[in-house]
Amino acid sequence: MNAIEALNNIPDYLFHETRMDCSLNDFRTKMTSENPAIRRVTEIANAYKHRVRGSGREKTFKASAGALNSKDIVFDHDVLCEAFKFWSEYDPKKKRA
Repeated sequence: MNAIEALNNIPDYLFHETRMDCSLNDFRTKMTSENPAIRRVTEIANAYKHRVRGSGREKTFKASAGALNSKDIVFDHDVLCEAFKFWSEYDPKKKRA
């Protein structure tokens, strides 16, 4: 989960470091539309962020009011590798269509 969170935060750092000429939200939307792995990382991070913990000694996770059960959060190693590769090769100065 730490890797997912780290990869999910890269757009924020990159946006502020390079002073993009758009909003942070627009920048994030553009990045997730460019690469399915980045979109999946964002989905996983948001699902984990909004998970619901059960009460009691078991500390189990359960769905509540439409919230995702943390046991349902599944990702694979390829998503991490693809997202890392995307960001390691990303050039903010390169114009994109």
